[in-house]
Amino acid sequence: MQLPTWSRERRVVFARKLQGQTPALAQGTFWSQSKHELAAYVTDLPETEASAWQVSALYRELADAANVCDELKNQWGCSGFCAQRRAVSSLAAHLLVLICHLWNLFARLLEPSRHLEAAGACRRFLLIAAKPVKTGRPLAVCLRAQGAWWRQLRESHTRVAHWIAATAPQLPFPPSLQPQIPA
Repeated sequence: MQLPTWSRERRVVFARKLQGQTPALAQGTFWSQSKHELAAYVTDLPETEASAWQVSALYRELADAANVCDELKNQWGCSGFCAQRRAVSSLAAHLLVLICHLWNLFARLLEPSRHLEAAGACRRFLLIAAKPVKTGRPLAVCLRAQGAWWRQLRESHTRVAHWIAATAPQLPFPPSLQPQIPA
């Protein structure tokens, strides 16, 4: 199709994704109804280069990448930071991206089933009460958590240990760092 303000024709792909069924009793109707997510994609890609399924997947991935850029700018403070020297701005941007990646790794190990944005998840992780404990020579950190939160921390600690063992087997994971189950 070609709209009046466009210089040439473009391809429009409509996508419908099933979200699930709503039972009839919950709707107050006789028949169950389906929920769908609808989307329309306008693209320059011809059908010979990308099928409708490929266009839908490509634009979803593009949206995911745009969400990461939006998160960096709006939640991590990467918008508008500028120092008088280029090297300082560059270093600050590199450190910010490194911290963002480490945060995402930490958050993904705690909540592997979903992505946690910094703005919403930060408060949650700040609720972990910890105090440094001097045990002989090494300094240890004692976490104060109970119930479901403690189980989640213990499971995430196990995921971190497995990840370290798989990605950096040369790093020892001493028994003193194993999670201690409170009595």
